[in-house]
Amino acid sequence: MGKFYPALQPIVIMKKIRFLLKLGMGLFFLLLGVNFAQSEDLAQFAIGTDSLTISPSTATVIKGSTQQFTTTQTVASTSQGGAAWGCGNGGTTGWSVVGGDTNGTISADGLFTPPTTLPENPAVTIRYSNAGQTAQATVNLRTATSISFGTATQVNTTAIDINGLLAEALFGGVGNHITSRVGSLETYFLWLGIDSGGLADLFFNQQSGLSGLVGEQNLFDDPSATQIAQSVVIDNNLNPGIFMTGASGLQYLSSQDGGVSFGTPVTIQSVSTVPATAASTIDANNDLHVVYTNNFDADDDDNDGNGDDGLVETGQIKYAQSTDGGLTWSAQVIQSSTNVQIDPALAVSEDGQEIYVCYADDLGTDETFEIMFTKSTDGGTTWTTPLELKESLGISPQEGISVFCQIALGPNNEIYLTYNETLTGSTDNHYIYFTQSTNGGSSFSTPVQVSTQSLTQVPYTFFSHFMAVDSLGRIDIIWSLDVGATTAPSDTIMYARSTDGGVSFSSNVALAGGLATIRAIPIGLTHDISGRVHILYLDTGTSTTEYNVFYIRGE
Repeated sequence: MGKFYPALQPIVIMKKIRFLLKLGMGLFFLLLGVNFAQSEDLAQFAIGTDSLTISPSTATVIKGSTQQFTTTQTVASTSQGGAAWGCGNGGTTGWSVVGGDTNGTISADGLFTPPTTLPENPAVTIRYSNAGQTAQATVNLRTATSISFGTATQVNTTAIDINGLLAEALFGGVGNHITSRVGSLETYFLWLGIDSGGLADLFFNQQSGLSGLVGEQNLFDDPSATQIAQSVVIDNNLNPGIFMTGASGLQYLSSQDGGVSFGTPVTIQSVSTVPATAASTIDANNDLHVVYTNNFDADDDDNDGNGDDGLVETGQIKYAQSTDGGLTWSAQVIQSSTNVQIDPALAVSEDGQEIYVCYADDLGTDETFEIMFTKSTDGGTTWTTPLELKESLGISPQEGISVFCQIALGPNNEIYLTYNETLTGSTDNHYIYFTQSTNGGSSFSTPVQVSTQSLTQVPYTFFSHFMAVDSLGRIDIIWSLDVGATTAPSDTIMYARSTDGGVSFSSNVALAGGLATIRAIPIGLTHDISGRVHILYLDTGTSTTEYNVFYIRGE
């Protein structure tokens, strides 16, 4: 037996420890190698920090279409791709839609399909989970290319006394009587009620979400005064604002509690000349913009033998702006003329600096109206010389009478413009035409006919129509069409859509009214954030004594 040296014992112990450590590490890597052979994915999870992503991270999906999503899993400097890549180390693997099938469905390989009915909140979240990791993406749902409309809902509870033709004379024009704010589903309705004395009351209602009306409000129940509803807007705080005309001139009435109550009207244009029609909008900064003409023909001074027919004898197109929520206004004349100028409309850029206005001018003849266009690029301080639309296109001013223009902006700052045209030599052939400018209004395209049948001729204000453009640039237009015999009117609310920037329009679709309806008059059109189409209109049904207000929505 060898000698034992106590002094060397610690060294021997350390060597044994090193040997055991090497042996253990060898066994570890041996087992790890087997694991590599069995599951390369698991090895990648064992080394480095991993991440899971979905592509695309945000997508806009139109109802009726689909969207393919894929995933990428990165581990240190390596990555794995695929729609449903799994690694087998625990946890739930697969796709899901937050909120369930009401927000859409997604297949095992990542193909998303929108629901048949869009949810109130169009921003839907999809998720992919794999081995304890989860990634998500956002789907912004939008309405279908072809719109389907639901059943109309009556908005008013107090029937509107027709009272001769007074109601018809005041319902038309260019001001929008329905509005919603992008990013919300608050929808506000405005209309004119006629009391038994023939004077106008101002009515308001609203809808929160996609169902349920809050309740009718008569904002001016005064049998001794007339208040004419012109248009309604909604600000960034979801507060409605109403433009109206009456004995005090053009006024603005606002709410600070979401339409529960309204304050005191603020006068924009004094009573010296009663504003005839007004159109308004609100920009992203909450600044208010309105254009208007300044008087009615109160005593037949146009000598047409029709008495007080509501036509403007002479006029100025005016523009007013408020930057403090409607408390104060600065107004100016856009175009001063001895001509008859009527029914201005406007569109405003998001920052409020570019303002586009169209209106009808009789060119001094009191017989022929033509559409004029002007703009301001400095927030309304200065305006360009008005462009006569048809003259700029080489069309003779005498080739038809053009009235009731609408104007809107496209997604790439296109200027879209529509108007009603009475064909040469005709007293009852009225059509809606569309034109656009892609160079800031320097020139416009050859007009495209939208309506394929002649519009209602009488009364004059039935020539009005409405146009709106959604966030994808799809253009919707509504108008009234007389589909009955020549001896009695039978009105229908008609609709057409363009999905190619106004190059062409869909077939005309009848939405409401028909042979059983004496009068049906559109008074407003708007879109919400999903692109749903919201329409407000008046309908007599078979009644010869009253109108009612109806709302219809499409997606």
